[in-house]
Amino acid sequence: MGSHLIKTPEQLALIREGGRILASIFAELQKLVVEGNTSIEVDKYARFLCKKYKVKPAFLHYKGFPYAICANLNDVVVHGFATNKAFREGDIFGLDMGIVYKGFNLDMSYTVMIHPVAPEVENFVKKTETSMMQGIQAAIVGNSIGDISEAMRHGLVGEDFRLMRDFVGHGIGKNLHENPEIPGEGMHIGEGMTIEQGMVFAIESISVMSEDNSYEIEENNWVVHTRGRRVLSGLFEHTVIIAEDGSEIVTVV
Repeated sequence: MGSHLIKTPEQLALIREGGRILASIFAELQKLVVEGNTSIEVDKYARFLCKKYKVKPAFLHYKGFPYAICANLNDVVVHGFATNKAFREGDIFGLDMGIVYKGFNLDMSYTVMIHPVAPEVENFVKKTETSMMQGIQAAIVGNSIGDISEAMRHGLVGEDFRLMRDFVGHGIGKNLHENPEIPGEGMHIGEGMTIEQGMVFAIESISVMSEDNSYEIEENNWVVHTRGRRVLSGLFEHTVIIAEDGSEIVTVV
């Protein structure tokens, strides 16, 4: 196991500080996700807030990605480009953003509903958030990565929704994406790396409002849609420290 997976107390202190900053930025950005606004406006404000808080947007120019946020509207699963398309009532918008604070990456996502939305859509979004939270609760010392995956799936029991296999949560620190990968599908209880104190994970539930979790990617090789662009996708994510007595969400104000 790479020693970089276990963060020092000093590093964890910086990660906590960065998490609070990202959560503060996120709270401001969510206010812009209303009918008539656009994701381009959200992206521009995200860049402004990064300057205000003296942090770097983690996604901007990452492997060539052209925006500070991933703008995942309706059927967009991940890596959505910001556009001038106006938000409308009934839309859901998966806002995904990361920052770099004093050399450490933080990552956070939240699916915002532009009300009113259909009751089944609201149920889908809330169950996706529940799925993430159950995954976080399973991220404790001695458990395995497969325990997190299983807990996330359990959050969708009885629903005709599925989590993604190929787009995953991950370790995070000096790099945006570190080991281990934390998939929604493909791992089961007891499988994968054993979780240790001092690890830091970006735990994310990426779901589709369907039993079919296949997808398609635009020619730009970034923007991922649900298959046929027919069904909605939801996304929730927090950066989490594995503490001695449980999992600690740092991307909260």
